[in-house]
Amino acid sequence: KAGELAAKASSFAHLAETSTKAITDPNKINERPGIILIIRENRFIGKAALNTVLLNGVEIGKMDNGAYLSVKTEKALNTITLKEFNQSLNVTMENGECAIVRWYYEGLKSAHIEVKQKATIEELLTVEAAAADKYKRTGMGSLVVGLLVSALLIIGGLSGQFVLRGTNSSRALVAVGFAFLVFDIFRIIKYSQKVNNSANSLDKLLKEIENGSC
Repeated sequence: KAGELAAKASSFAHLAETSTKAITDPNKINERPGIILIIRENRFIGKAALNTVLLNGVEIGKMDNGAYLSVKTEKALNTITLKEFNQSLNVTMENGECAIVRWYYEGLKSAHIEVKQKATIEELLTVEAAAADKYKRTGMGSLVVGLLVSALLIIGGLSGQFVLRGTNSSRALVAVGFAFLVFDIFRIIKYSQKVNNSANSLDKLLKEIENGSC
């Protein structure tokens, strides 16, 4: 466990590189666009919160715990903003460069943001694959728990040994269980769609950019 934590700390130290390049023209447009991969680290603090991410003042997505997204940009100076925290980070990019931005809840009202400039396409793909795998595992775990709870409510009601509190009715407990089950199935479908869309987003961006980036 200690070895894993040390390796992770070393990884974050490597990723915590901030740009020191001076941009003489903040409105400069690069000839070749680049890609920014944004990852919200999975943490207990803020686990249930959904946060809005802006790129240069424009909303590019909402991120739940462990989520990730990628975006194409042609600007040399880019500002990533976490709307709910009112925190921003500047990312400078030359022609075709890529960057990896990681953030997580540092407290209930603040976030920690890190950026790695000049990420290679191999780094981008490797980091995205790891984020996708972790997002699938952690997200599906909570959905499975929801299914189990729904099933237990239905089984308990059908057995006649349990009733819905306040109604003294086992049928009502079954009805609630089925309602939760339908909701859980809907969540699983939406979750699967979200994972697939996220997994395909980087590939689509790379195909859109002629001659590639990074």
